[in-house]
Amino acid sequence: KRKKAKGPAQLSKYFNKDSDASDSSDSGKGPRSAISGKRIKLKLNRNKEEKEMDKKRKEVLEFYNQMYT
Repeated sequence: KRKKAKGPAQLSKYFNKDSDASDSSDSGKGPRSAISGKRIKLKLNRNKEEKEMDKKRKEVLEFYNQMYT
């Protein structure tokens, strides 16, 4: 038989920052989702084509900025 707890649950047992139950990749820093509470990944894995597109976009932006000034 389980004994019923007397009084409210101690929340610090479940929300301890040093808990090993959290994700191993989670360092406790960085933004978290307001809905799920999971850590938001800020770095995207990009392939070669996406990196090339970003490079071209940066060059075009620099060109237009030089024309404007």
